[in-house]
Amino acid sequence: MATGRPCCLNETQLGKWMRAVKRQDREDLARYAGCDVYYLRVLAGVHRENPKLRLAMAIVRGVEIVNERHKAQNPGDPYPPLTLADLASPTRKGDDDESLLGMEFLCKD
Repeated sequence: MATGRPCCLNETQLGKWMRAVKRQDREDLARYAGCDVYYLRVLAGVHRENPKLRLAMAIVRGVEIVNERHKAQNPGDPYPPLTLADLASPTRKGDDDESLLGMEFLCKD
C-alpha cells in the first residue's frame, strides 16, 4: 500500500500520532499549540524540519552537558537547569513590572 512518502524516509512521531488519533484530537492539539491542523501536518511531514526547534533542543542538551561537567567539578555550586519550556517562556515583564507575562503551553511538569 503506497503512503505517498518517499520509501527512503521514516515517518515522524508527530505524523504517526496525527494518523492514529481522531479528528477532534488533532483539532484540540492545534488549539493547544496555537496553530491550525494544516500547520501541524506541515510539521509532521518528512520533507521539512524545524530549525528553531532543533536549535532549542541543541541549546538544552548543551546546557545539560555543561551543567553536569560543572557539577562534577563544583558539587556545591550547581548551575541552574534549562528546559524547552524555559526557552519558550516570555521574559518581558507586564505593565505592572511585578510579574512575567503568562504563556500557556503543554509540558510534563
